Amino acid sequence: MNTEEPKPCPFCGQANALPVVEGDGEHLAVMVHCYNCGGRGPAEPVELRNMGCRAVLDILTDITEATGVVVEEWNMRQTTNGNESELIDALEDALRWMGKLTDWKGAGDPDIDRYRAAISKVRKQGGNK
Repeated sequence: MNTEEPKPCPFCGQANALPVVEGDGEHLAVMVHCYNCGGRGPAEPVELRNMGCRAVLDILTDITEATGVVVEEWNMRQTTNGNESELIDALEDALRWMGKLTDWKGAGDPDIDRYRAAISKVRKQGGNK
């Protein structure tokens, strides 16, 4: 089991990020969530199975393994260090992970379009890409 802790948030720089498990009754996913700025990602789906005693232990094992995966991926993300272009790239990376989660759940996330519009506006104002 990976016992690595999440590094500070690549969006706000605060050390207030923890792995969380979210679900809707049919699907589960593990992701890292920053409780300072709301930054999230990456998401790792966890398969739900028949809910017998053994299945519950299997799901807990899968959640533990998924937690190690998302923390490792979170820790590989670059911080922005005040560079607007790097921040926009990091936000677009987060949107890709959000899209992966919503595609997996089979439902869209209305915030994704709002975030994409905000990124586009910043790019136009800053002249990046």
